[in-house]
Amino acid sequence: MKALDIFHMAFDALKSRKLRAALTILGIVIGIATIVVLTSLTEGLGASITGLVGKTGANTIAISPAKRDVQLSTSDVRSIKRIDGVREVIPFVRGTVTLKAGGKSYDATVMGIDNYLFPEVFSDLSVAEGTLLSTIDYSGIVVGYKVAYPPDSPDEAFTSVGKLVSVEIQVSVASSSAASERTFVVRGVLSEYGASLFFQVDDGVFLSLPAASMLLKKNYGDYDGIIIVAVTIDDVESITKSVQQTYGDDVRVLSTGQLLDALGSMMDLVQTFLGGIAAISLIVAGVAIVNIMYISVIERTRMIGLLKAVGADDGTIMMLFLTEAAMIGIIGGGVGCGVGVVMAYITGWLFAGFQSPGQGLGGQMGTPMGQFRSPSLQPVFTPQLIIIAISFGIIVSAVAGFFPARKAAKLDPAAALRYE
Repeated sequence: MKALDIFHMAFDALKSRKLRAALTILGIVIGIATIVVLTSLTEGLGASITGLVGKTGANTIAISPAKRDVQLSTSDVRSIKRIDGVREVIPFVRGTVTLKAGGKSYDATVMGIDNYLFPEVFSDLSVAEGTLLSTIDYSGIVVGYKVAYPPDSPDEAFTSVGKLVSVEIQVSVASSSAASERTFVVRGVLSEYGASLFFQVDDGVFLSLPAASMLLKKNYGDYDGIIIVAVTIDDVESITKSVQQTYGDDVRVLSTGQLLDALGSMMDLVQTFLGGIAAISLIVAGVAIVNIMYISVIERTRMIGLLKAVGADDGTIMMLFLTEAAMIGIIGGGVGCGVGVVMAYITGWLFAGFQSPGQGLGGQMGTPMGQFRSPSLQPVFTPQLIIIAISFGIIVSAVAGFFPARKAAKLDPAAALRYE
């Protein structure tokens, strides 16, 4: 019997039992789709993490007070500089402000930091227009790209170099709050930077350290946090331990590695959950294939006897039923891949929809520098993923169909022809 004849007979057998075949294929579809979603999102998360680490630096550590009565100051900066393996110590202050210009307003996070140290904190950050601030500039401000060109109106700039911007901050007075406002000149607009782990550059504004302290009503020399840049990645752990031993529970210490470990743990839980769903779906589908194939053998016992009577050998009969099982895997694998691709994109879209602008997977978590930007969840598909997923569906189906096919091949022709 020719291979094409075997294929046609197997396909006709599936068509004759459409509902039963469709339900069996559905199990394969669910399992393969889950594998595609899981793998593509994991690959996408890995790519996003690599980008975030590249922009923030794996040798970066950030610390901030963990208690209300703890205040970081210039003396802490000097103390941390003496720790072995420390290359740079960068103090900063931060707060939430409202920018006003041209009758419009924009809520942003302000960061007071020595601008010449930007490359230590934000690698590859560049200025699109204007210049950065000097360390003693009390009247200038540098804005992120999305502040200058808001995404909701990219053709109409919110502000530009040389223009005045009013910065309003809410100041606590006794049991109430009052607005305090100062006017700054835009010295520069940063190039679009994208996501970074600790601080959203595109949505932020930057002042010199003394100007920010004055705006935020802080004593000069008191800081909201300190960024530590280690000489090498290998020094991060020892520096973290030294800071923790010195300050104990008085400060929070976060390194890029710790944040990524937390993300890794979260993704492990997601993988375990989705992996369990995929495994259960494929097991159920495998059992269903065994069931449908055994029923098919029983229903076609006389046909098997007739084929053997006209010269079909055991191998041909076995190949006929294995082809039928494999076709279930091919159809289920192909449809499962398509469904998985769609579901992966929908999952990424849903995560983006649950977050406010500038947030990533899981939203934002508080860190010494304000908000931790978690990675985005955009699926990544490769030809290898699609090939492996479809192959997996075929293998599951072929293995499940082996024993029914073997039973069919071993039927006695005479007994099969007498079967009623």
